[in-house]
Amino acid sequence: KKKPNVNNKVVYLDNPKVDLTGIDTDPTLVPTTNVLDISDMSLLVSTNNGYEFTTGQYWSEFNRPDDEFLLNQDVTSLQCTDLPNVRTAAHTTPSQLDTAITNGKITDTQHTQNVFPPVFGKVYNTATTQFDYFLFSPVASVGDNTVEDPWIDGGGQTVTESDGITFCSNVPRSPFNQQGCRLSREPTACAALATKISIQEDSTDPNPTGAGVVVCGAVGEVGSDIANDPTMDVTNSFDIRFERAHDDIPNNDLDINIHHENVYRSYRSTIWSTHALYGDDQLRQRVAFALHQIIPIGQPEDGDAHAEAWLQYYDVFVRNAFGNYRDVLKEISFNELMSRFLSFVNNQSLQRSINRGAENFPDENYAREIMQLFSVGLFELNMDGSLVLDSQTGKPIPTYNSDDIMSFARAWTGFSYSKLRGNQEAWGKWGPFGDTLVLNRDSRDWFPKSNLLGGYIGDRYPLCRDLPAKHFLKKGAVYRLLGSRSSPELQRYDEEWEGNATKLELTLDNSGSSALYAALCAAPSSGAACTYPGYVTLDQNLALTTTTGVEQSVDTIRTVKVPDGVSASNGLNIPIYYEYVRPACVESTFLDTNTAKKVNAGRIFSNNIMYNTMCADPRTEAATPICCDTGWETDPTPPHQLTGPSVGSYPTGTCEYHAERRTFDSASLQCNAVGQEQCHPRRLYYESDCATYRDFSRGMVGNFFHWTTAGCMTRAKISYETGQIARVDNPDPDVAGERNRVTIVDDTTMNYFKVVWQNDNNGKPSGLPYNNATCSAISTCYAHTDGCICDTQITDSAVFTDATTDITSKADILNRLHIGAFSPTDVLSDDEMVVLECGITDVVVYKPTAATATTCSNLSSDTIFTVVDDHTGVTHHLKNLQSTVKILNIIGAAADDDAIFRNPVQFISLVEPDLRDMYYETDAVIDHLFHHPSHPPFLALRMLQRFGVSNPSPGYIERVATAYKEGTFNNNNNSIGSGNYGDLSAMVAAILMDRETRSVSLDADPFHGQLREPLLKLTSFFRSMGAQYEIADSAQKFQLLEIGQDVYRSPSVFSFFLPEFQPSGKIGESGLVGPEAMVLTGSTITRLLDGMLSTTKFGITRCHNGWGFSLGRHGCPNVSGDTSLSEGKLNYAPPSAASIDDILDDLSLVLTANRLSANNRAIIKSVVGDYFEWGDVPKAILVAQQLVCMTPEFHTWGAVHDKSVYEQEIVGYTEQSTHTYKAVVYVFLNGGMDSFNLLVPNDNNCVGGKDMYQEYANIRGVVAIPQNDLLTIDATSSNQVCNTFGVHPDLPFVQSLYNSNDAIFFANTGMLNEPLTKNDDWENGMLFAHNHMTRENWLNDPFIAHKGSGVGGRIMDMLRKNGYQTA
Repeated sequence: KKKPNVNNKVVYLDNPKVDLTGIDTDPTLVPTTNVLDISDMSLLVSTNNGYEFTTGQYWSEFNRPDDEFLLNQDVTSLQCTDLPNVRTAAHTTPSQLDTAITNGKITDTQHTQNVFPPVFGKVYNTATTQFDYFLFSPVASVGDNTVEDPWIDGGGQTVTESDGITFCSNVPRSPFNQQGCRLSREPTACAALATKISIQEDSTDPNPTGAGVVVCGAVGEVGSDIANDPTMDVTNSFDIRFERAHDDIPNNDLDINIHHENVYRSYRSTIWSTHALYGDDQLRQRVAFALHQIIPIGQPEDGDAHAEAWLQYYDVFVRNAFGNYRDVLKEISFNELMSRFLSFVNNQSLQRSINRGAENFPDENYAREIMQLFSVGLFELNMDGSLVLDSQTGKPIPTYNSDDIMSFARAWTGFSYSKLRGNQEAWGKWGPFGDTLVLNRDSRDWFPKSNLLGGYIGDRYPLCRDLPAKHFLKKGAVYRLLGSRSSPELQRYDEEWEGNATKLELTLDNSGSSALYAALCAAPSSGAACTYPGYVTLDQNLALTTTTGVEQSVDTIRTVKVPDGVSASNGLNIPIYYEYVRPACVESTFLDTNTAKKVNAGRIFSNNIMYNTMCADPRTEAATPICCDTGWETDPTPPHQLTGPSVGSYPTGTCEYHAERRTFDSASLQCNAVGQEQCHPRRLYYESDCATYRDFSRGMVGNFFHWTTAGCMTRAKISYETGQIARVDNPDPDVAGERNRVTIVDDTTMNYFKVVWQNDNNGKPSGLPYNNATCSAISTCYAHTDGCICDTQITDSAVFTDATTDITSKADILNRLHIGAFSPTDVLSDDEMVVLECGITDVVVYKPTAATATTCSNLSSDTIFTVVDDHTGVTHHLKNLQSTVKILNIIGAAADDDAIFRNPVQFISLVEPDLRDMYYETDAVIDHLFHHPSHPPFLALRMLQRFGVSNPSPGYIERVATAYKEGTFNNNNNSIGSGNYGDLSAMVAAILMDRETRSVSLDADPFHGQLREPLLKLTSFFRSMGAQYEIADSAQKFQLLEIGQDVYRSPSVFSFFLPEFQPSGKIGESGLVGPEAMVLTGSTITRLLDGMLSTTKFGITRCHNGWGFSLGRHGCPNVSGDTSLSEGKLNYAPPSAASIDDILDDLSLVLTANRLSANNRAIIKSVVGDYFEWGDVPKAILVAQQLVCMTPEFHTWGAVHDKSVYEQEIVGYTEQSTHTYKAVVYVFLNGGMDSFNLLVPNDNNCVGGKDMYQEYANIRGVVAIPQNDLLTIDATSSNQVCNTFGVHPDLPFVQSLYNSNDAIFFANTGMLNEPLTKNDDWENGMLFAHNHMTRENWLNDPFIAHKGSGVGGRIMDMLRKNGYQTA
């Protein structure tokens, strides 16, 4: 490869795909084609960034001066910058590209795919008097790396060929691609890490011949297709800039530089419009567009610079258009663009904030919008879409309140960006923003979350303490391939574990005796090598075939080594590991004082102090054993009590593998097996087989917990402000007499959560302590700053004791049982359970044989009911158990039942906070919203409004909602749908095939139908009129915001119009809605019509307000029908023998669905008939197209009535004004103003001596404005709590207006129309919905003096009344 010498430096221009070895000695190798003559090396000059060509046009990707330059065969002149620095023959010196990547200048420059014939640069070297030849990388390209067919080396070969310039393309594993991951043995395979390349080889094997890397693809990742498109059509690539000439224009000098027209957004628009105009799957595309409007993302914040991530987001709707809406909700909840749009990426728990020195609550944005806009809406709904009314007040019942928003906000914490990888458009050093989000353990909220139905997220899930013995061998057990990495991905692990040969590993027997080994190895035949599938789900219970194998000796598995079982001579001897993914289960938050055990993390030094303790359920596999010599309780000076490597008289290990977890009883038996016993140790220094005990300052993050024999109480901390509850642990003291707890459960905890009180599910008991005085009066409580900490009593009991009298139907079971169970038929054998015949319809009753109950009239808490929920179709296994928490002595013996709440459940163990359970919790949150009773009618109404019916009847809504709920639509014995709840194909079929959709008589109903959306009118017009682009390089790009709507560019999360929008006039006065009217302004209507009229005249061009690109210096045609400078045109052409009536019939059919009224048809015919008679048929067609597009029938679906008999009369505004002109300027920031930072208390001595600025600063945290930066205003005459306030430093004109008495602040008013107290009904859904508050702001008529009028109009009226001329 030729590297010409310039000023004694080497220019390294390398494309490893082409071999130029021998070019210096073999003249036949000198290229003769595809050669660009640069003419002279003197054109290369040295700059601070490397070398540049001094003339010509600059060409590079991403429009960055520090990027590798590109050439293609169309280039006639060029300028290149930032060429790499010197490299030796061995390429050991980093290039300038490497430095740029390190400094964050360049990311993911994958320039190694030679998809064009090689392009050579020819330069005459004056120093050698010879020609030198450069080889250039012609394009950057991305490829198809999909879930179904991931790149087997994860892109490692590309990394190697580019000398490390590119990044590994292996996709991080996620819930969406994990079942397609597979094992790679390629020697260059790279793992899904942030590093450029990471070959995962086992350190114990000195000469591995194949890597053990797990490679995964991305859902729907589509590569650029430049290789099959020599015209470099923009529709087939993502990040390529190009410029081509129009072949049909003389002099070949018409440049169409797409980049100058925001090329990257053009990709988005082009690809969308291409499918909309020419796709064969029009219904799928139409459904996808409807879903995208229900779940929109707003205008790009990146300056329109990228496309791929936006296309991937839209593909969620295309892919699932006829699938299940639950999949849509989950995918958008893990989507990086959505996480930025609704600000929940990097959302942190309150505890994480406290750990960092602040007190910031989690962001509530996504929690609110996924409920209000994507799933359940503001108010509870009946299946016909009508409001559910409170039986006592008659008012609509809000779906959620402020407590629910805060609770769900905690469920959307911990989401982080995926790590940077190759094969994607790079968005700078922060990553590509295309892969799914990942969860971060430390940022996630670990505590219980309430749901919207008076319960907890996690209700009906089984308790982890009920996991069956050897659950890792039961049917449904899941294992994920780890490759040669031994560390788990979804569970906590010792950071020193990986690659440490001294750590005990759990290795399966490959001799043929282990059924688990056979399932994971998956060898195709006896003696063959393992195939190691990427995701294994056991399809049956596996038997223990031996009494000595590792499966017999452990409670659970974390990771397990699966040796190949064949000789190393085949080169496949790298150890492979799997991670066991325990099934979803929950833990009770409060533990029984009689059974709970104290656990400790970290070392115990000679002072005998345990620094990190808490309570744990002894029935869960939560901690490791700690064994002491017998008599440890009474020996006053014991040696160091521990189990670990042989140290003096200390015994050897007690764990089967490092970081093994056991139940307390199992841990005790393990100690007994080595002649010791489980203990409450006084000292703990050393590393053991079970764990590494680190310094206590590492806390629970750097340590694993071990069991102790000490007891532990979980207390309840009651918030003075909200009455919510937090958990505070009270372990037995250590030998030093101290109770040092981890901070999440000590007295200072602020991790409050809503609980379900036994006698008042919607509130809290009236007798709860509300300050230090009322707390201190209770003998079993003590006060601590913000709450009262009280002793508790936990009671577990059976709910039903007699099935024959206590249960009338399965509804009783579903309503009263909240604790789930594992499927009896999956985890119990026939001799471990008995089926009871209790006569309950659609209910199966199981009794474990070990339980005491034997009949239906003698049920125990171990009884399991299996029942199918009629609403969702989900089968639930429910345990006949309830667990309650009683706060002792809080109200008094006569009414102490009021101080009892249902024991919360939580997915995330406070002892073992694993990512696995955080993913389970996220699934449960999505399922709860998806299965909410209001969800089917909510979505049915939204989808109906997107398919032509703004005001569907209740019956229509119910039929569509029912089809969606049942997953099936039946029509003439033809069934559409999968039969699963949430099936979108069933919903779409019900919408399109319902009698109300197909009824001709309803076309005459003025309340039926809808206004058509601007974008749908435009695409319908283009498609119906045969729009065809004639320049291959042109993008089908519409300037859509000018018509009020655009794909990918929603103005807010409410999309372009609100489903409940009521336009002024007859529609609003009739109580009807017209969502699309929200974008119908004079400007948008005329712009749409102007563009369509222009297109009929001049084709697809930017001229005359058309929909094409600017044609620069070539000007615009002025003669109707001149399309010579257009990028395309309308090819609509009726048969040559068609009459004027035939043409109008056809236009009526394709543009108005045959709804063109006789009156409008006659008007059009009278205009175009003369052209037709004169023989100017093209002119007649053109004018007919224009006039039909201006009819009401084209712009609406529904009845059209002749209003020509009515004439609008404008009254008033005729008197001469008595004052000078005054304009009313109404500034409305649609969700864009942070009011708490607009006006800030700036006083350190407010009412009561409060430092209100400090309170503001504490709450706002990092976004608080420094006090010295505030613009001070005087409020001494305002009766406010402070005399001094501050205005945002960027608003000095507001301060000036205030100081000159030209502006005033209305503080703390909002849109409340009347005074409310905390006891009033203020927690209605309207107050927590941006769209309703927006409308209230527009109206702002608290006394309803002019019902339905707007604030702007009324201000103008008032000014006019006082003699001002207004506008």
